[in-house]
Amino acid sequence: MGALGERSVFLDRKAAEDDPSHKQIIPYILIVHRNRYLLYRRTNKQGESRLHDKYSLGFGGHINDTDSKGRSDTNLILAAMVRELNEELFIPSVRSVQAVGFINDDSNAVGRVHLGVAFIVDAASAKFSVNEPEMIDAQWCDANGIEEIFPKLESWSQMLWAEHIKPGLEPSGLAGVAAFPRSLVPASA
Repeated sequence: MGALGERSVFLDRKAAEDDPSHKQIIPYILIVHRNRYLLYRRTNKQGESRLHDKYSLGFGGHINDTDSKGRSDTNLILAAMVRELNEELFIPSVRSVQAVGFINDDSNAVGRVHLGVAFIVDAASAKFSVNEPEMIDAQWCDANGIEEIFPKLESWSQMLWAEHIKPGLEPSGLAGVAAFPRSLVPASA
């Protein structure tokens, strides 16, 4: 991720949302506790209309210029990840945070202008609360429940699930889309 700072700029978000010549970096966080996963559905009050009523396993959002104050590239992404997670949820305690890879999906309008940096957070307890309940409905769900709604998950959640939780599941309509290129992320990351 070291080259990020050398080639990155902060753009006007509204313009960037329609400009596939730039990729906006999004920390994307899957939360797990004892083989259950925090699943949510975005409501129509959530800002990104292209994602309304979609199910997701990934919390997160855009990196802001306020995240960059005196930080290196990697710390910028981590700072944004923590900020986004705290904006969306209250999780009283976390056991671990693991960066697991990148998500790139050019098969849809949202994916063409975003690049995900995927994290898995192991929550220390099942206790959580949603900070903006009008924007998302969230609940813990086991693997069987996720697989039942798998086709309704947004593409990034399908990719994260298929690569890191249940290898072998094919993301719907995404054959050939690059997700988590092993050459970009060392196994120890």
